[in-house]
Amino acid sequence: MQLKKFLSAMLLAALLMTFISCAPHTNDPSTDAVTSDTETSSALTDVDPQRKLTLYDGADNLFRIVTASAPTDVEKAFAEELAGEIKSTLGKKPETVTDKHSDGSYACEVVVGYTALAESDAAFSSITYGQACVRVEGNRILVAAFSDDGYNELFLHFSRLIFNNKRNNALVLTVSQLEYTLSLDPYLINVPSADGVGLPTIVDCGIKQTLFLYENASKEAYDRYVSKIGAELAVSESSIKESRFSTFDIGAGILNVSFTSSDNALRIIYEHSTRPSELLTPEEGTVSVCEPLLIMRGMSWKDENNETKKNGLCIVIRASNGKFIIIDGGWDRQRDADDLYNILAEYTPSGTTPTVAAWVLTHAHEDHQSVFAFDFPNTYTGRVNVENVIFNPPASGFYIGSNVSGHVSNEKEIFNATSKLGAKLIRPHVGDKYYVGDAVIEINYTIDLHYPEKFDYYNTCSLMMTICIAGQRIMITGDASNVSFGMAADIFGNELKCDIVQVAHHGYGTGVDANKSTNIIRGYTFMSPSLLLWPSSDSGYQSGIQSAYNIALVRLPTVKKILVAGDYDHVVSLPYKSQ
Repeated sequence: MQLKKFLSAMLLAALLMTFISCAPHTNDPSTDAVTSDTETSSALTDVDPQRKLTLYDGADNLFRIVTASAPTDVEKAFAEELAGEIKSTLGKKPETVTDKHSDGSYACEVVVGYTALAESDAAFSSITYGQACVRVEGNRILVAAFSDDGYNELFLHFSRLIFNNKRNNALVLTVSQLEYTLSLDPYLINVPSADGVGLPTIVDCGIKQTLFLYENASKEAYDRYVSKIGAELAVSESSIKESRFSTFDIGAGILNVSFTSSDNALRIIYEHSTRPSELLTPEEGTVSVCEPLLIMRGMSWKDENNETKKNGLCIVIRASNGKFIIIDGGWDRQRDADDLYNILAEYTPSGTTPTVAAWVLTHAHEDHQSVFAFDFPNTYTGRVNVENVIFNPPASGFYIGSNVSGHVSNEKEIFNATSKLGAKLIRPHVGDKYYVGDAVIEINYTIDLHYPEKFDYYNTCSLMMTICIAGQRIMITGDASNVSFGMAADIFGNELKCDIVQVAHHGYGTGVDANKSTNIIRGYTFMSPSLLLWPSSDSGYQSGIQSAYNIALVRLPTVKKILVAGDYDHVVSLPYKSQ
């Protein structure tokens, strides 16, 4: 909401509300979206709440307004509107300067937004992402909010104070009148803000999930934030070189915190009202009842026009405890659903019901998600236990390519099928590790890494992950793009080394021209596998292998064997022994 548009309607109402108390923590019963907190706990709070600050003495002593050197639009609007309000009420307009000109010597200053002043950072650090506040430190009045609505409400707070406390054309306020904390967002009220890293870029990722991105951060900023949350709330943590990843259970939801050294970014992802997955905790005392297996389903077929369908992906991994990990599933065909069920039934230990501990959907293209979305739940709900679905679609409005509505529809179909199967939805993030018996799923890339940039190639949101089992590492690339490969390579580097690789996008183009595939080649070089899983038809393999990045892949000295999916299933005992 634009501050000026909002204020034009609200200021008149504010001026009429002369009966409203100016105490800093008065609840407003007219709305349950904006509430005032009853206490302010801040290192900035003065000892004497009745200490007076002279904002204007009726003569020459008028406060000035301080902003950052490059204020945000809403901070700039707040400063301009506050100056205009003072001009119309007191007859004199305060000066507005940047933080470079604020040396603390001025009689009184109103500091708007996030500035280079230490008090400004402390004000922001004193609130959560769902709050806004006014703090007082010495001669400075700090205004801090993470949203436009926060600044709107704080402006009304100032307007009431000015109107109700103007005396003989002068304005004198106490600390207790100025100090003010309000809660705006019931979802984000529980999420502490990060210290010393400026303002975040905020991305609404959908399904009550929000990303706070701090660029130009540091590992120290990550350490401070993790300490602020409390180690006792940590569910999992891991590190890759200089990068750090943690997941916390903060009661009201899940908090995923990461620092990636490749781009010096601190990411805080909050998922409201969701409990952390049990898959995040390693299983203790897992009993081995069978041999680990990898099965790549053959998904090539001819349609009603006798045209060969070359794409499709379905990989099944059986852990030694007899439970399965499924990656994608394939086309919307009953035959594919039946074939998948028959595999699960055949390779489930005798006397037990087939159990899928983790069904991973790399992305919502039809040849990857349709069996899961339609035929399988329609036929086999109740005959197969599906415990968890791992899926992370892009945030609304960030995919700007063709057929946006179709992709959104596919994503909704995945959510519906998850509910129908009675499974828990898990939104994966880079650095997550999920444990299924003796198998570990490590997430190497999600679309979270791409925000806040928009993208026009849907495969850029495809997951990349490594599955560690039987002492080997299996890289699942889905339909990962050149962008995905580049980000994963930047973060993980040599840690991408693996034994088996599922070739990206069925060995076809991955969103770039052959001469612009540097990141794909770099990623494959880090992986250096011995076995390639090529999920396409034989004809698709023959055409795809001519791409520059595929030529580079098959020429790696480590590659010993290529399995082309074709139209039949391939069963690989694990650990795979190259020949």
